[in-house]
Amino acid sequence: MERVEKNRIIEEFRGMKNGKLILLSGEEGIGKTTLLNDICNEISKEFFCFYIKYFEASVDEFFYSILERIKKEVPSLRLGIVEAISKKSSDPLNILISIVTVMSSFKNILMIFDDVEKYNREILYRILFLIRAIIDSKVMIIISYDENFVNKNFNEFLIKTNELPQESIIKIKIEGLSRENINDIIKEMGYTLPKYLTDKIYNATQGNPGKMKEIIFELKSKRLIDGDNYWVGTFEDIPEVKSHKYAALDIMNSLNENEKDFLLYASVYGKDFDIFHIAKLRNMKNDELIELVNSLVDKKIIEERSENVYSFARQEYREILYQSMSNIKRRYLHKKIGEFLEKSCDCPEIIGNHFYFSGEYERAKKYLLEAAERKFKEGNYRYSYEIIKKYMEIESNPDIVPLSLMIDILIKLGLYKEALRYVEIAKNKKLENIDILIKEAYIRYNMGDYEGAENILASINENVDLEKSFYYNLIRGGIELRRANISNAEDNLKKALEIAWKIRDNSFLAIVHKELGNLNYYIGRLDEAYENYLQSYQFYEKINDYEGLARIYNNISLIDINRDVKRALDDYQKSLFYADMSGNAYLSIAIRLNLSQLYFWSGKVKEAEKEIKIGFELSEISGEQEIRHSIYSYLSDIYLLKGNFNEAIKKVEEAIKISNVTGAKYFESIYELKKREILAIKGIEQEQAANPYDPESVMGITVDLYNSLILLYSGKFKDSSELLENALRRGEGKFTFIDTIIFEGNLPFVHLLNGNKLKFIESYEKLKKKCDSINMDILYLHSLAPTYKYLKNFNPELENEEKFMVDNKLMFLLLKTYLIYYNVSYDANILEKIKEISKNIGFDYIKFIKSP
Repeated sequence: MERVEKNRIIEEFRGMKNGKLILLSGEEGIGKTTLLNDICNEISKEFFCFYIKYFEASVDEFFYSILERIKKEVPSLRLGIVEAISKKSSDPLNILISIVTVMSSFKNILMIFDDVEKYNREILYRILFLIRAIIDSKVMIIISYDENFVNKNFNEFLIKTNELPQESIIKIKIEGLSRENINDIIKEMGYTLPKYLTDKIYNATQGNPGKMKEIIFELKSKRLIDGDNYWVGTFEDIPEVKSHKYAALDIMNSLNENEKDFLLYASVYGKDFDIFHIAKLRNMKNDELIELVNSLVDKKIIEERSENVYSFARQEYREILYQSMSNIKRRYLHKKIGEFLEKSCDCPEIIGNHFYFSGEYERAKKYLLEAAERKFKEGNYRYSYEIIKKYMEIESNPDIVPLSLMIDILIKLGLYKEALRYVEIAKNKKLENIDILIKEAYIRYNMGDYEGAENILASINENVDLEKSFYYNLIRGGIELRRANISNAEDNLKKALEIAWKIRDNSFLAIVHKELGNLNYYIGRLDEAYENYLQSYQFYEKINDYEGLARIYNNISLIDINRDVKRALDDYQKSLFYADMSGNAYLSIAIRLNLSQLYFWSGKVKEAEKEIKIGFELSEISGEQEIRHSIYSYLSDIYLLKGNFNEAIKKVEEAIKISNVTGAKYFESIYELKKREILAIKGIEQEQAANPYDPESVMGITVDLYNSLILLYSGKFKDSSELLENALRRGEGKFTFIDTIIFEGNLPFVHLLNGNKLKFIESYEKLKKKCDSINMDILYLHSLAPTYKYLKNFNPELENEEKFMVDNKLMFLLLKTYLIYYNVSYDANILEKIKEISKNIGFDYIKFIKSP
C-alpha cells in the first residue's frame, strides 16, 4: 500500500529549488526503513539516491563507506572527479561535500541516513556539518530516527538543526497504519483471523506493522494459529504488546544463572566489553566461554563489534541488568574490573571511572587526572573537561596541577568566568605562581578586562622564561592593538613570534600568526592578514586544535567576503563546525555575530535576526564583554534601518559603555561616531568629529566616512558627497565590504540629493558590479534599484521592494527608498507615504525632498 508520507517526500524532492532537510521520526516497527527504501528506489529512476544504514564505524570509515557507495552507484565517467578531489584532500567528509556539491549541479540528490539516533557524537556533528555545507545545493537529506531512543547526543543534534534556515526543514512523523491497512497486511501474509482478533491486534499495536507481525508470530509459535494459518485460540489467549522495557525484562528472566552473571559483569564493564577479560574475572575456561557467548549471540542479547569485543544488542538490556544489582555488588564489580584493568590496560579514563563508581576515590583521582591530561594534549577539550569535573567532584582540596589543568581547559572552551573562579581558588590556597598569573592575565585579556590584564603583567618579570615571555608579549600586543596603539602592538607581537620560533611550539606559532593577522586586518593590510591566517591555520591543523581552527575560519571568512560571499559562508559553516567540536562558547557567539551581519546586509534579515538572537543569549550566559560591545553596535544598525532610533541609540550607548569599561579605545571611538550619525538622523544637530589621525590610516578614513553621513543627515549634501567619495577612494583595499557597506550603500543616495543623477547611476552600477563579482545581494541595492530602473526607463518594480522591506520591518530603509524615488518621479502618492512613515518613526523629511 502507498503511504502518504512517501508521496509527500517525493513531491518535495521533485519541487525543491534549494536543499531540504527532512527529520523523519517514528517508533520501531512502524515501517521507516521500508518507506525509505521505497522512496530511494523511486528516486533512483531519475536522480541520485544514497541510502546509508546505521553501522558501527569510526568517523573516517563512515564517510569513506559513503564515498565507496557513490563510486559503485554512479557511472565512473561522471565521477572522474572523485579521484581528482581525493588526491587533494585526505579528509573523506570534505571529499564527500565536494563531490555532492558538484553532482547536485546537474542532478538532484537524495541522501538518507537511517537510525541516526544510534550514531556517536563525532559522526553526528559531522553529519550536521555536511548538512550545513550542502543545504544551498539541490540535495535533500533525510534523517530517520526512533523518537523513543533519543539520547543526549542526538537531542543536541536536533537542537542544532533548528539553526538551519527554517524553510529548509520539514518534520514528518510516521503514524501507524489504518485498521484496513493492517487487515490487508494480515491477509497478504496468508492468515485467516476473526475480526475480534484483528481489532484486538490493531488496538494493541496502534497500527504498527512491525509489532503486529511480532504478535502474529508469537501466536503462531504458541500454536494458537494452526499450520493452515487459521485461528484456533480463544479471546483470552490474545497477548498484549509489551513495551521494549518489559519485553527486555522477559528476555533477561529467561536467562540461566551463568548467562546472567556473565552479563552482570558485562553491564558494569561498559558499553563495549572484552569477553576474555570477563572470562578471566570469572575464572572461566575457553570452551565454557565460547559456548556461553554463542548462546547469547543466538538469543540476540549481545553482538560482536570487533575481535573479542562485544556489546549489548539493545541498550536497555544493559540498563536493566545494571540497575538490577544492589549498590554493594555494583561497587564490588567496578572495583574488581578496575583492579584487573590496572594490570592489563593503558586506559586511565576507563580505570578511573571504575574506581570512581566503586567509591575508591583516592585510586580514581590518579587515573582521572591522567586521562584529563591526555585528552587535553589530544585537543579534546570538552571531553577533558568532563573528566576533570569528575576529579574535582571527589577532590575537596585540589593542588596546583589539577587546578592549572582545569584553568587551561576552561580557557580553551572559552568559559572565562569559570576559569577565573579556579584562579581565585588557587589564590585563596596560596598556590598562585607565575604560570597562574599569566593565565589570569590571558583570561582577563580575552574577557576585555585590559586594565586588569595589564596590572597582572606589571607584576611579572617579562624574561622569567621563554614561555612566560611569549604570553607576556602576546597579551601586551593584543591589548595595544585593541587600544589602537598599532606600533606598540606590532613590536610586541613580533617579539612573541620570535620566541615561538625559538620554542618551536606549533600552538604558540598558531596563536601569534592569528594575532598578527588581526593586526594587519585592523590596519587595512588585508592580503597580509590573509597570509597570516593561512599560516595560523597550518599550525592549528598540525595540532588538531578545533578551537583554533574555528577562530581561523571565522577570521578568513571576513576577508573572503571581499572575494566571494559563497566562499565566506562556507568558511563560517566550517568555523561553526569546529566551534561546536571544541565546545567554545565565546567562538559560537563571535561566529554568529559575523554570520548574522553577513546575512543582514545581504538581505536575509530573518536569518540574521535568528543568528544574533542565539549569539546575544549565549553572550549573556557567558558574560563575554569583548564580544558584547560588538553585538550591541550591530543591533544598533538593525534598529536604525527598522526606524527605531531610540532603541538604536540605547544599543550604541551600551556598546560605548562596555568598550569604555574594558578599555577598548579603538572600538569606543567608532561607536561614538556611530552615535553622532544616529543623532543626526533624529534631527539633532551634530558637529563633525575631530579627525587627528593620519588621513590614510584606517582610523582616519573611518572618521571621515562617519563625518560624511553626519553631513548627509544635516542636509549638507555637497560636502557629504565629496567627503564620502574621497574617503571611500582612500579606503580601497583597506576594508572588507561589510566594513564599508553602510557608506558605499549611501553614496548613490548622497549624489542624488546633491542633484547629480549621472553620478547616482554611475555609483549604483559600480556598487551592483561589485556585489555581482562577489555573489552578494545587499539591502541598499533593494533601496536604490527602483530609482535606477526608473532613470533607465525600465519597470521600477517598486512594489516588490516595498513588500520586501515591509515584510522585514525595515521602515527607515523603506523611507529612504521613497525619498530617492520621489526625487526623480515626483509621485504624489509616494510623497504621502514619505509623510506617513516619517511621522511614525520621527524623521524630518523636508530637507531630503526637492520640488518638481
